[in-house]
Amino acid sequence: MKRLKLSALKPRDRGDVLLAAVFTAISVAQVLISPITDPIAIGVVIARGGTLPLAWRRTYPAAAALAGTAIWIVPSDGFVLLGYVAGFLLFYSVGVGANIETRGFGWWRGASGASVEAGSFRTVTRWTGGQGFV
Repeated sequence: MKRLKLSALKPRDRGDVLLAAVFTAISVAQVLISPITDPIAIGVVIARGGTLPLAWRRTYPAAAALAGTAIWIVPSDGFVLLGYVAGFLLFYSVGVGANIETRGFGWWRGASGASVEAGSFRTVTRWTGGQGFV
């Protein structure tokens, strides 16, 4: 198995790997200090799953955005503060990626929109005592 070295990456990709590492470290620290789920391990998975895709946000922007926001469906009692910043950066990278073919892009828009809506509905349902959007 060939080992990937950080020095072998392009400078912009190294920056993304460093950004992902910093965001992940801060997010995991937040989850350990102030747990967002009952088993803390699930909170760590949420923190890592929402921030690690930043490492390939320029190489595979749509896949990174889908992977980074799919974790938002996991139920929790709180949220990762840098998760919103990571989400913004991931979707910004999708918008900047000019080489995306728009014909095959509809599935991704639908999946990411469903992910955000499912997370919103779950949160609103908890706030309104199980009544959903009122």
